[in-house]
Amino acid sequence: MKFKKFVLITWEDICSYSDWKNIDTAKKDTVAICYSAGFIIEKNKKNTIICSDWSSDIDGIEVGNRNVIPNSVIKKVEVLYEQKT
Repeated sequence: MKFKKFVLITWEDICSYSDWKNIDTAKKDTVAICYSAGFIIEKNKKNTIICSDWSSDIDGIEVGNRNVIPNSVIKKVEVLYEQKT
C-alpha cells in the first residue's frame, strides 16, 4: 500500500443562511464543523489532499473521492491508522 496514514480531519466551512433574522440573533451564527476521513495523498504548505478510495492494477495506482482542504481551515488531524514499515 502506498498510503501510510488514514486520518480524520476536523475543519471549518462557511455557512450561508437565506432566512430573515433579527440582527442580534444573526450575530450568533457560526461556521459549520466538518469531518473528512481518508488516506493522505499530499500535504504541503497550502493544502492537505486526501482520498477515501484507491485501487492498484497493471496501470498503477488510481484514487477516487478526493478532498482538497486548505490548511488554514483545518482544526485537527487525527491519525486513525498508520502503516509501520
